Amino acid sequence: MLLFQMGCNFVRLKERFIERSIRRSGLVFKKTELGADRVSYWEGGTGPVLVLLHGFGADATWGWSEQIPVLSKHFHLIVPDLLWFGESKSQDSDFSVEHQATAIRNLMKHLGVEQFDVAGISYGGIVALMLIADDPKQIRRAVIVSSPGPVYTQKDYDALLERFHVESASEIVIPKTLPALERLLNIAYRDPPYVPKFAKPDIIDYLKDGPGGERAELLKHLVKDLEGLKSKLAHTPDEVLIIWGSDDQMFPLEIAERLKAYLGSKAELKVLKGARHAPNLENAAEFNQVMLEFLQQ
Repeated sequence: MLLFQMGCNFVRLKERFIERSIRRSGLVFKKTELGADRVSYWEGGTGPVLVLLHGFGADATWGWSEQIPVLSKHFHLIVPDLLWFGESKSQDSDFSVEHQATAIRNLMKHLGVEQFDVAGISYGGIVALMLIADDPKQIRRAVIVSSPGPVYTQKDYDALLERFHVESASEIVIPKTLPALERLLNIAYRDPPYVPKFAKPDIIDYLKDGPGGERAELLKHLVKDLEGLKSKLAHTPDEVLIIWGSDDQMFPLEIAERLKAYLGSKAELKVLKGARHAPNLENAAEFNQVMLEFLQQ
């Protein structure tokens, strides 16, 4: 019976452990209404403002769990749940990256923050780049992690689907079966963390889409959103760091090199050897050192 209960609550037990660590780092979980959007976020720490934007397979609590205890010693952190992740929602059926960026800008305005650093991983990196495109003067420095941004093409997307033998990206990041979950873990990690078999259905339940299929909608027109981003991203911060896993299977390293070339001399590319799509979790110590060196230079 105890084993069954642990299986049913595996994600929640781990989440509570992470939440305790975040609270010990001085952050507080908050929610606010911003027009049609309800945004939940962690906030705390001392220093310049740094906004952390999570990727598609996580939320604010999980996505930066290995970074918050370190970064909170040097920065005032704002770590939001993107819309339709965690406890953030919207009454507006606009599933564009622009809407995500607008929600973050409105949150910053609500908090009285005029300028900040931003770091985004994967989908969160795309939102970060949209923030830059909309108001480059608002962003001092940017860290883009495992996120292709405006250089991603329909050809890249078609290659992704062929590589994993799927018909849509949602089949990859919203797993519905145990084999699909195993595939996602192997995409994220070179050496995936051990997960007991009894706990895997609980993880699938955590990663499932909302009742209205909102996350699938976010993905549906993402390539087109990226094309729009390319037309808008005329200016970038003077300091941009791109962090990538050398063995990323979701977005191969060649895309990172393209992104660096697109951003030009303003961008620095740091490749974490052996890491896959989640270098901030898999190579946390090296990742934290690289990020701090960049943000504190």
